[in-house]
Amino acid sequence: MSDSNNDKIKLPDYLIKLIDGCSSYVKISTNFWLVIATFSIITVSPTKTEETKIEMPFDLGKFDVINFYPFTFVVLSLLIICYGSTLSQAIRGRMLIQRAVDDLKKQKENKDKIDLQDIIDVLNYPTLNRVAPLAQILQGKNQFFTESHNVSKKNRALVGIYYLFLKLVITLIMYSFPGYALSLSFWRSNLYESGIWTIPSIFFWVLGMVSFFILLQLFIEELKYTFNAYKKILRK
Repeated sequence: MSDSNNDKIKLPDYLIKLIDGCSSYVKISTNFWLVIATFSIITVSPTKTEETKIEMPFDLGKFDVINFYPFTFVVLSLLIICYGSTLSQAIRGRMLIQRAVDDLKKQKENKDKIDLQDIIDVLNYPTLNRVAPLAQILQGKNQFFTESHNVSKKNRALVGIYYLFLKLVITLIMYSFPGYALSLSFWRSNLYESGIWTIPSIFFWVLGMVSFFILLQLFIEELKYTFNAYKKILRK
């Protein structure tokens, strides 16, 4: 009996590799976002300005205004592009994992006390905006898929609303803050007028538009995922 149960929840090798690959991209994208957040804070935090100098927070000293904002703009733009690429690959990996999970569930009836979906959720490396566990844990002993049918419609709706609120707040913070810092560095450096460092302004325009488009693209993807997850919570 024990061997039979172990066979039912054993993960195929290809699924384990998918989880490892997806987790690696999540880790990399998380590191990129933390650096983006740090540069965003540095960009919006100067406390004093002089004619040619700007004083930085955290006792980082003074920097020339003419070089500081263009520097943060270029760094933020490049980081956002790298972040968007790695996070997009993590999203694609998560979609492949979900496809594999759905296919395995169709192949056999799962009568175990542990659902395959719960195993995958635990094995996947958590993203910065993964707030579902905060909502799931409120369901107590019915928080796992095998017992989810015991949750009342009222509690399901309350948990869904709580998840939706948390997800929307953290998603806004994750994408609006870097977007604001990027805009601030662009306009304060007057890159839209003549460029700087003997580089034509069109370069900065293109770099900025690409970065903003990536932020918007990721924001829309997060919204789509959030509302799909919300509908699944209500339908459980």
